[in-house]
Amino acid sequence: MELEVDLGGIFLHNGTYDYDTDYTYEDELESRGAAAVLIPLLFSIVLAFGVLGHTLVMVFLGLKRQSWSISDIFVLHLGLTDVILLITQPFWAAQTALRLGWCCGVFWCRINGALFNISFYCGMLQLLCIAGERYLNIIRSVQLFTQKKPWLTHIVCLVIWLVSILLSIPDWVSMLYIQEKNMDGENLCSCFANIYRSKWQIPARVIHHVTFLLPVILLTIFFYYILKQIQDSAKACERLRSMKLILVLALVFFLCWTPYNISLIIDTWKSRSKTYVPGKMTLLATLALACVHACLRPLIYFGLCEKFREKTLAAAKCGLEDLNGDLWDLGVGSENMPDQSSNPEEMKQINSMGQQSDKV
Repeated sequence: MELEVDLGGIFLHNGTYDYDTDYTYEDELESRGAAAVLIPLLFSIVLAFGVLGHTLVMVFLGLKRQSWSISDIFVLHLGLTDVILLITQPFWAAQTALRLGWCCGVFWCRINGALFNISFYCGMLQLLCIAGERYLNIIRSVQLFTQKKPWLTHIVCLVIWLVSILLSIPDWVSMLYIQEKNMDGENLCSCFANIYRSKWQIPARVIHHVTFLLPVILLTIFFYYILKQIQDSAKACERLRSMKLILVLALVFFLCWTPYNISLIIDTWKSRSKTYVPGKMTLLATLALACVHACLRPLIYFGLCEKFREKTLAAAKCGLEDLNGDLWDLGVGSENMPDQSSNPEEMKQINSMGQQSDKV
């Protein structure tokens, strides 16, 4: 009697098993726990407050468009970066809440990631531009933006948008590598985790990290010299008040975006290993904190800008009033530099007294 053993089922199967695409990481999906509820809730709150706040800001800007100041122009473009970030909120919320992850298809995964990065680059560069203008005005006595040439401010802001789009090109190219093979049924396990899985991962990440770290260094230098100059001046309190808004805007931006960038740096470092599996929930949690920034700027304006707060409360009570004048106290493009006297008559008297003493 011969014993026949059929091994064809083992040795004839020569296919490969792709753990990146075929394995859905069930343990991670089941371990979401409270995050699957809290993170979408956070996104929803940010979206509600962000839409309400930025609608109010845009209405005010629209009503005073005939008398825009330099600060109004920058507030407009800063608001647009937040609006773009708000657009991505429902998609991130859906990815976190649904058990299978991303459900909007490859196309919207690419668009969502691109908008997210453009918002980050543009917001960072605009804050750097405002702080640089303040540095030139206060330290170097250079008037970069003036009310006589508002078109220059618009051109600078448009250039910032263009640079932001160019910086995001590696992200766009990287996202083109997200194909249908990365999809489980009709759901990407994680749009966010798969965005950089291509040969463009390192260039895209390097640009992102440099665009975060270099402005941090430059802003630190700008604010150090500005605050030092203000502290040594005779009107320190008054001049510090004029810098308060930009300082708070920059601080809140970094508090919101730093955890996400740190987690991204760690992910970039660890992704060199072929066996590394990205911590999707960690990245999504820090991404959610970064997105909180999209609703904070109107709240900062309301808390620190006295004129904006007064106009908002007046509008809530009895309708809109005259909106002429600077609502934001941002200081950009101010005609009188901080080192100059705020009273022109005093300057004339001081100069005339100096000329008389020279004649004597």
